[in-house]
Order: sequence, then C-alpha cells, then structure tokens
Amino acid sequence: MSALVEHHGPVQGPSDPDLPDYRSGNPTTYEAIRTKNFLYVEYVDGEKEYHDLSTDPDELRNTFSKLSVGERASLHAMIERIQRCKGTNSCWAAELPSEAAEQG
Repeated sequence: MSALVEHHGPVQGPSDPDLPDYRSGNPTTYEAIRTKNFLYVEYVDGEKEYHDLSTDPDELRNTFSKLSVGERASLHAMIERIQRCKGTNSCWAAELPSEAAEQG
C-alpha cells in the first residue's frame, strides 16, 4: 500500500500571515509516493528524490540517479495514475507497477 503526498507551497505573497521564513524548511510544490519500502518525490522545479527506506530510513541519501530509466519511468507513471484514480479498484490498480496496472 502506498500514499500519494502532495504539497503546494511555499506561499510567496508577502501579505500572507503564514508566509514561511526563508529557512523554514517549507519546500517548493511536490508530489510524492511513500510506501513501507521507498519514498519517491517529484518537485515542480524538476528535481527528483528516491530513498530506499530499508537502507536509508532517515532519508539522507537521494539515490534517484542510480535508478534505471525504466524504474524512473515506472515511478513517474505511478504518480500520474494515483493522481487520476477514482474509486477503490482504480486506486488499488494505480499502485501497481506500470505493466500490471495496464493489464488490470
């Protein structure tokens, strides 16, 4: 089972009372998939992160660059499917690897 995490921010308006400080740690807009095994993040600026949570539970080493082209494409496709899914069956299928989701 996975979870889609979406973050929209930080707010840039100086009149916003919730405007975060420059060093607040409030990241730019992103979409992420978190499972018990991995965390995959796509930032709006094009940056990407991948953390194998079994070997990097504190998310200190971004190993996205070590993923194959196929693994990268599969993770990106999974985010897109989860964003579009509606209903139990569609959303369960969206969490499967690309090939299995297309068959299901």
